[in-house]
Amino acid sequence: MARFIPDVIPEDIVHDSERVVYEALRGLPAGFVVLHSFPSLRPTRDLAGEPLREGEADFVILHPGRGLLVLEVKGGKPELMGRTWSRGGTQLRDPFAGTGAEEIGALSTTPQSFEVAFGRNARWRAL
Repeated sequence: MARFIPDVIPEDIVHDSERVVYEALRGLPAGFVVLHSFPSLRPTRDLAGEPLREGEADFVILHPGRGLLVLEVKGGKPELMGRTWSRGGTQLRDPFAGTGAEEIGALSTTPQSFEVAFGRNARWRAL
């Protein structure tokens, strides 16, 4: 079974949609590490000198031989019209804007995170 950081009780996950994904990821085999609610700091786009903004990836899935995957989970029935995401008539932020380069950049500069997930003898390669 995959290792979860933090290893929480599914019932303690506030959002139903994240709970469903969390439980599904429990089926991953050993060797995978799943980070839930992984925090990150990212610069404000195109505004050099501005303070960093806090962000969060719902799930980051790591595997030493397969790489990483960042998941942003949306509940309900999100819809995409052109370039605008919405759910139930309410506009959502772009789910791809808060995952990807920012979180991957955070991981690539923190080999300590990799060591926590895979142990001190794990080989680290910057992305």
